[in-house]
Amino acid sequence: MMMKKLWLLPFVALMMSLWASCGKDVTERQHVEEAVLASYDMLLNGRYTEYASMLAGASARNDDYNAQLADNAAMFIEEQRRLHTNIVDVRVADVKIGKGNKTADAYVVICYADSTNEEIVMPMLKEQGVWKVK
Repeated sequence: MMMKKLWLLPFVALMMSLWASCGKDVTERQHVEEAVLASYDMLLNGRYTEYASMLAGASARNDDYNAQLADNAAMFIEEQRRLHTNIVDVRVADVKIGKGNKTADAYVVICYADSTNEEIVMPMLKEQGVWKVK
């Protein structure tokens, strides 16, 4: 009778590993989504210096270069306001996480006040356990 139940062990082990990996993917996806939405929150609220400091590799760049990135972010938002009135919503439609959980592509939908939408891909990089815009 014991021999008949041993065939269940590999099946149970497989199901447990699949369950554990699915939970991990969902968590990583949520972390990527949070990073994307936080970056747009900073942009839309005029926190350009904070946005630049949260980009991948920020700690390795000098202050002047980070200031230039902050200025570019401000110009980007102004251009979006000029072209489309304003960004009213940002949604993450999908996330594809690369092998090793170090890179990801976030598929983002930007909704504008003029009723247009733009779909972009935001490459993401995991630095010291934190997802950042690449």
